[in-house]
Amino acid sequence: MARHPYPQSGPAKSNGYKTYRIQVNGVRDVTLRHDLHALSLFFQYVEKMHWREGNPVRQVTIPSDREAVRMHPLSGEEEKAYFKAAFAILDRKCRRNLYDVASVILNQGCRPEEIMAAHKCDLDVKASTLTIPGGKSRAARRVLHYT
Repeated sequence: MARHPYPQSGPAKSNGYKTYRIQVNGVRDVTLRHDLHALSLFFQYVEKMHWREGNPVRQVTIPSDREAVRMHPLSGEEEKAYFKAAFAILDRKCRRNLYDVASVILNQGCRPEEIMAAHKCDLDVKASTLTIPGGKSRAARRVLHYT
């Protein structure tokens, strides 16, 4: 094993990191989960390069994301402020894409990537529908009806 800057620290250091992130930085479990996964990938690389033996993150309990809620419902004021600002932003062809995309997301419950991946042929103006051909789940593939 060559000399390296990654000392042979055990799970105690990783648990200390968890405590620090929660108490000092005030992160939630889901953020800590992501941090530990990233740190684990780093140590996997370090181990592969033979700079140290073992991955101390493997010996630490990683918080579950089952209870993670990542929502921030917009207040009426926040929504008005966003749409006012978005309405003023035009793309190179003088279209209000931010405004339009946000309207569809808010009114139809789509993910941004679902709307941004849509093509002109997915929009049927006569039938007042927009077909979402793909997404993260089977339920994402659907037809949206406009009134």
